[in-house]
Formats: sequence, C-alpha cells, structure tokens
Amino acid sequence: MTTKRQWAVQIPTEGGPVSYGPFEDHEYKVAERFARFVTEEIDPARVVPFNDVPPAGGWSSPLLEFLNWRDAVISAPRPVTS
Repeated sequence: MTTKRQWAVQIPTEGGPVSYGPFEDHEYKVAERFARFVTEEIDPARVVPFNDVPPAGGWSSPLLEFLNWRDAVISAPRPVTS
C-alpha cells in the first residue's frame, strides 16, 4: 500500500511560519507554483512535507492569500501618465 504524501507552502516569519495548504501529492506542482508566486510577490516561500509543519502555526488558504494580494494590487494607486 502506497502512502500518499501531503505538502505545504511555508513562509518563515518572526512570529513563526505561516503555512498554506495542505496540497495533496498530485498537487505538488501547484504547491511549487504557489511558492514561486509568494516568493516573487510577497516573501520567500518553500514547499515542505505536510508532517513537517508545526501545528501551532495554523493553516491559511492559498486561494485567500492570492485574492488578498490581487485586491491590494488593484486598489493600489496607479501612476499618472501624461
């Protein structure tokens, strides 16, 4: 019997890691893409095995993080061009 693994995307912070997920084994590539997005737009992130995530850190939704980022970008003042 094969054990399916789960993955998390983790961002280290001063208050402890913020963890997004879990991602199922078949979603590993999605977790990698989300980690690249978070690294490029927010803070350095990495994909870690789900079991390595400290339970005290709680979980955050990858979708909610993306939507919050999107809302912040849309509501940011845009430069005036002439």
